[in-house]
Amino acid sequence: MAEINIGLVGAGVIGKKHALAVKNSSNCKLAAIVDVTTEAKKHARALGVPFFASLEELFQGRLVDGVILATPSDLHKNQGVLCAKNNIPALIEKPLATTISDAEALVTIAQETNIPLSLIHISEPTRRTPISYAVFC
Repeated sequence: MAEINIGLVGAGVIGKKHALAVKNSSNCKLAAIVDVTTEAKKHARALGVPFFASLEELFQGRLVDGVILATPSDLHKNQGVLCAKNNIPALIEKPLATTISDAEALVTIAQETNIPLSLIHISEPTRRTPISYAVFC
């Protein structure tokens, strides 16, 4: 199986846990980080992956097969819709959305585009409990 190129959107505390999980995965590769902070840019440089300030910039490069949205919850709806419209599956860190209407909008766009937008929660990934990103397969 070919490696799945993952873009990490949001490189804060939870995002860094996802980055570790992707790094420890046998079938995924961290292909890019998207964030708006200088700290995240430094983290991307330390990991040796490209850094982007927006999802739009990331999608222009066609570097990823899927993304993990580890951003503030109120951004999930717009980011999830953008992913679906760009044919990029997304794992969305809990909660899916901050309102029922935003959650319904994500479900609707996933159904309309047939692009997976799935909910995920990560705790403490280790070598013994690597995360599986089966939604991207």
